[in-house]
Amino acid sequence: MPDDLKTSTVLNKASSKEVLKEFSNWARETMGSIIKIGNIASGEKDVDSKELRRELHEKLNAIACNWETSSVLKTAQLNGIKSLSFRVITDNADEHMNDDYEENNKNALEIMFPVMAKFLFEGWINKI
Repeated sequence: MPDDLKTSTVLNKASSKEVLKEFSNWARETMGSIIKIGNIASGEKDVDSKELRRELHEKLNAIACNWETSSVLKTAQLNGIKSLSFRVITDNADEHMNDDYEENNKNALEIMFPVMAKFLFEGWINKI
């Protein structure tokens, strides 16, 4: 894949990955939160079938799809600004995505806020 179609964040560095892995283990053990670390596919199409989700995983090693923050991350990268992205997964990128989103949307911020508060305000981000 051409480099201009890839976006990297500060979390792509080996040292950052180690910190994030440590934080992920801590969050799971103390808060019951599961943090997945990996590539996120981006584009202009909803991923609403298991087949497309599987294809993106096979071709890009994508663990999730995210359209909303991709342009912000790419703009930051092009301007030499450090960036990162955390997302709450609200659906499984399949035929039930709308129902899953409706069911999980309400709790998404309640799950994400305490994890992000620990990461941002209690020193974890400073390790990156």
